Amino acid sequence: MGSAPIASNMNFPAPLAVVGFVAVWGGFLFVGGLALIFWFARKPKFARIALGTIGVGAVIYLALLLGFSAGSRETDLARGQEKYFCEIDCHLAYSVADARMKPDGNYLVTLRTRFDETTTSPRRPKDATLTPSPREARLVDSAGHEYAPVSVAARRCSPL
Repeated sequence: MGSAPIASNMNFPAPLAVVGFVAVWGGFLFVGGLALIFWFARKPKFARIALGTIGVGAVIYLALLLGFSAGSRETDLARGQEKYFCEIDCHLAYSVADARMKPDGNYLVTLRTRFDETTTSPRRPKDATLTPSPREARLVDSAGHEYAPVSVAARRCSPL
């Protein structure tokens, strides 16, 4: 029996995405440097080839970026269902613990954040600090109306 799919913000493995990003931009810088060297060495044909290579690489990069963006989708989560956010070497899971309307007409939404220690890189030091990227939360009711936060409060809890 298979497990339920994990709701995640990534549709490609994050470590490979980072390596690909660094490799592409490193390649752009390297080939751009070659184009400058060829230009100053009075080899304009090779400089144009290098610049053409950068152009082709940029088109491929843009096509992949748009393709993965088009392939992504929004995921509606039920109360208590977790959404994972990839932080390259670990995952943080967020879930709606509670959502209720206050007497003043505003909603009070309680989010639960959980560090998933099973997704941590084995090379990551156990005592290293974890600083997640900022998140934006919005409440969408069953009719499709969106509600932006009026205020945000955080509470830190120590592990049990």
